[in-house]
Amino acid sequence: MLEGEALYAHKLSIARAHAGKGLGRALLDAARAEAQARGRRFLRLDTSSKHLPLCAFYENYGFIKVGERQVGPYPVHLYQLEVKSSSNVFDS
Repeated sequence: MLEGEALYAHKLSIARAHAGKGLGRALLDAARAEAQARGRRFLRLDTSSKHLPLCAFYENYGFIKVGERQVGPYPVHLYQLEVKSSSNVFDS
């Protein structure tokens, strides 16, 4: 992967009291828009592989699991979403 081709979203969280209100999707929409505005090809993030509902949320949003790694004692899934800017919407 080329340096600078991705925007990384790190430490996203929603308070449990506000879960299910669309805030997670809104955060991802904003991060995706920022990646597009910066001309990045990908939006990337990671999460604990043990947090299955969150993994499913990211996958349902369109992220693809591209790897795994160990962070201390914790297994982590690496996710990537290809973003399209308005300048390349006709690219295949």
